[in-house]
Amino acid sequence: MSANPERAIGPVLRLLLAVIGGSALVAALVVANGEVRSAMRGAPILPTLIVFFCAVIVAGGALLIRGALRGRIRFRRVHHSR
Repeated sequence: MSANPERAIGPVLRLLLAVIGGSALVAALVVANGEVRSAMRGAPILPTLIVFFCAVIVAGGALLIRGALRGRIRFRRVHHSR
């Protein structure tokens, strides 16, 4: 078993990862922008929590885009050997 489980991906999967990652990035940034504006108007706790959630989504989208650009993705083996 290799220590660095990466797989090369084809051009169709690379395009799909880039589209999904870009969509996640743009959507999270739009929502975070609206929530920051809401927080500046006085709603204290909920917009802050939503902005943190959006930051996690942005990080995931960035990982997908990075994998699409590199052409390789890390994967986790789900099969348990006996």
